Amino acid sequence: MTELIKKLSIAETVKYENCKETVKNGLQSFMDVADAIVDIHKGKLYREEYATFAECCQEEFGIGKSRAYQFIEAHEVVENLSTVVDISELNENQVRPLTAVPVEKQGEVFTAATSKAKAEGRTVTGADVKAAVVASRPVPPPPKKNAMPFPLIVDENGIEVPAKLIPLWSRREEVQEMIKAVQDVKLKIKKAKEVNDRLYAGGSIGRAPMDFNDIKGHLDMTIADLKACYTVHVCPACKGETCAYCCGLGITSEYYFKTIPESLHPKAKK
Repeated sequence: MTELIKKLSIAETVKYENCKETVKNGLQSFMDVADAIVDIHKGKLYREEYATFAECCQEEFGIGKSRAYQFIEAHEVVENLSTVVDISELNENQVRPLTAVPVEKQGEVFTAATSKAKAEGRTVTGADVKAAVVASRPVPPPPKKNAMPFPLIVDENGIEVPAKLIPLWSRREEVQEMIKAVQDVKLKIKKAKEVNDRLYAGGSIGRAPMDFNDIKGHLDMTIADLKACYTVHVCPACKGETCAYCCGLGITSEYYFKTIPESLHPKAKK
């Protein structure tokens, strides 16, 4: 459905023509142009001639949408500064940097910039405002002394996991997810057996009835094998290098840890 376009009133038509004339003849006068572009945008004064605001700006003034919105953003800053400075003396270079500052801080930042310029006996510039904007940003806290670039990772005995083994160690979650997936299958098979689900229990031509006990046994073995892959210790035999006890991984599961001579186990911390 075609959207009905509300015709401009006589007052809007006059205002629209005046705004266009202002923009076309006054691109060097920042405040006048900003006011005119805001009026055209806010009142949709372009609606009888153009489908969009961007199309109007491009066709009438030769400026793109982003440039037009720069004027609108700058105009908003000027309105915020109207209680702080004489806005008739502002230029775009002084205003533009403040678009990156929260509204409630714009007056404070601009005042800091003008104070510095006045102290040096000159007019505030865009560079002064940019410097004040940067100075207004919160300073990040200094890094702590001796801070480690990465968090310390230790095994269940408090032994540090060597950095080279962390990628392998970090896959513990992957193993846990696989164990859970198999356990879920095991639970569903158990429920199917309890209700004698015909889909699984009933045989058919060419297919024998499902042996629930056999399947449970295979799933139990799969879970046990996966648990043997879930690493919880740095290998005490090779201290994170490679040996037969840890299958060359440098880290080991609880199952394989128990196969390592107790004389090599780390002493429990008190």
